[in-house]
Amino acid sequence: MVDMNLWDLKIFNMVARTGGIGRASAELNTVQSNVTARMRRLEEELGTPLFERHSRGVALTAAGKRLQPYAVQVIELMNQAKQATADTGAPSGPLTIGAGALTASQRLPRLISRYAQTWPDVDLSVTTSTTGRLIEDVCSHKLDGAFVAGPICVPGLISEPMFMDELVLVTPPSVRCLQEVLDNRSLRMIVFPNGCAYRPQLAELLHREGAPPRRTMELYSLDAIMNSIGAGLGVALLPAGGVRPYVRDGMVATHRIDEKGRPAETCFIRSASLRVSSAALEFIRMAAHFRPAVLLPHFTTSESGAGTPARLTV
Repeated sequence: MVDMNLWDLKIFNMVARTGGIGRASAELNTVQSNVTARMRRLEEELGTPLFERHSRGVALTAAGKRLQPYAVQVIELMNQAKQATADTGAPSGPLTIGAGALTASQRLPRLISRYAQTWPDVDLSVTTSTTGRLIEDVCSHKLDGAFVAGPICVPGLISEPMFMDELVLVTPPSVRCLQEVLDNRSLRMIVFPNGCAYRPQLAELLHREGAPPRRTMELYSLDAIMNSIGAGLGVALLPAGGVRPYVRDGMVATHRIDEKGRPAETCFIRSASLRVSSAALEFIRMAAHFRPAVLLPHFTTSESGAGTPARLTV
C-alpha cells in the first residue's frame, strides 16, 4: 500500500521543477539528505524510479512525468482548502500583484493608496516586470494577479480588460514628424527587456516602413527610457497615457502611428485554478471601479510635435 503524504509530493514537485536535489533543498529550506531520503522512499513505495540521475542534476522518468500533474493538483487543492478555512471574508493577509513598469508608475499609485486605506489588514505588494514574465509568474502562482498588455488568451488564465489607451511613437522633442524618424538610421530602438509586448511591435513597425533599427538599447525603467529618448538616443513605442507627463514637461514628443489610433489594452489576469481570496476579490472590484470607460487620447499639434502626421500602419 502506497503511503504518500503532502510533504513528499511537495519535495517531488520541487525537485522536478528545479532539476536538482541541491536546488530543491535550498528552495524548501531543508537539507539535501532529507530530500534524497524522501525521494528514495517515495520511489520504493511506488515501485518505480521517478528520476534519472545525471551530471547536471536529475530529470523525470516517464513515471515521474505521469505523477507530476497529479502532485501539482493535490498541492493546489490542499492550498485552496487551507485558504478556504482561513479566509473569513474580511480581506487580510498577503496579496501580491504584478504590473508593467508603466502601469505601476502611472496607473496603480492611486488604486493602491485607496486599497491600503480601505483594507489595512492586507499586506499588499507590487512587483514589476515584462508582460511575458508576469504571465509566467501568474501561471506558476507566484503572483495572485497581474496587469499586462492585452489582449491575453492563455489556457488556465482568466483575463479582464482594465484600461484602453493608444500606442504612440515616442521621440526626442526635436522630432517634428514621423518621416524624420524613418530618415534617421542612427536612432536606436529603446525598449524594455525581452517579454515586453510593445518591443516586437516597434520592430515590426520600423521594418514595414523600410527603416529597420540598426541598434537596440534595453532599459528597465520608464524614467530611464524617457531620459534616453529626451537625450536624442532613440525612439520607443508606448501607451500615450503613461508618457503624457513627460510630454507636458517637454522631455519627449509623441506621434500617432495610425490616423484612427492604435489601441493599447491593459488586462488584469489571474489563475483559473486558484480560488480567489477576499483580498484579491476586493482588489479586482476596486480596480474595475478605477477603470476609465475608454482612454484614446487624440493629440493636438502642440502635443504631438507634428502638424500633419505621416501615417504608419503595423
